[in-house]
Amino acid sequence: MTDETVLHYSQLTLLVMVAGFFAVALWESFRPCRQPTQPTPKRWLLNFSLYAFGLLGYRWLLPLSYLAAAILARQQGWGVFQQVQVHPVAAFLMTLLAIDLLRYGFHRLLHNNALLWRFHAVHHSDPDYDLTLSLRFHPIESLLLWYCTLGLILLLGAPPLAVLIIDALSLLNGQFTHGNIRLPPALDTALRWLLVTPNMHRIHHSKIQSETDSNYGSLFSFWDRWFGSYTKTAHCPLQDLPIGLSQVPPASAMNLGKLIADPFRRQSSSVQTRQS
Repeated sequence: MTDETVLHYSQLTLLVMVAGFFAVALWESFRPCRQPTQPTPKRWLLNFSLYAFGLLGYRWLLPLSYLAAAILARQQGWGVFQQVQVHPVAAFLMTLLAIDLLRYGFHRLLHNNALLWRFHAVHHSDPDYDLTLSLRFHPIESLLLWYCTLGLILLLGAPPLAVLIIDALSLLNGQFTHGNIRLPPALDTALRWLLVTPNMHRIHHSKIQSETDSNYGSLFSFWDRWFGSYTKTAHCPLQDLPIGLSQVPPASAMNLGKLIADPFRRQSSSVQTRQS
């Protein structure tokens, strides 16, 4: 497949994101896991606003998109897969595993580095749990992850088609794992052998720090089991699990200005939370 064809299909990524959003939203409305504690329209507006800020940052501060980086690497002969002949399927699988491992490690670092936690706390401060959480990130955190992922794509010389598929898969996965959806226990158990499920990731958003500091995986669940960060069950039923950060009151968690500015304050509420 030529680079021009891949670029043409890249326009489908937005369609995939929109279709996935409506599918999970519909699922949430029919089989919710828990009841919201905050007004849903206000939360959704806030989380979409944070996502919009991130998009502005990408446009101003990122020199390349993931797909453009992969195409540039192929055109310039950069990266491992441009120097060593690898079957396209193998290259796709290795790229998928490498990006997912990077995201696991990056996520774990966000929780263990005091400076980075300030930004990641924006994501965890949401007192509710639904698919718009997949949009709720401080722009600085989003940019850092994008730069790290761009570097990995260039280092690997990742195939453009693989990057396109993985990008779309990541969008769908983020919506699914953050969905306020109720899975049958047997299905959740079966999926968890390979994939991160909403039930598994919901534990990660608990107010209990020992639960928050676990289940870092993005797509594959085995990283958490292999690296000792897996929590199988929460301390209480998931429908009753307290979500958010104990030291961030809902009023602050629902204030866009405070969420953007708080990481830069000397006495931020997120730092107090980690020290409590």
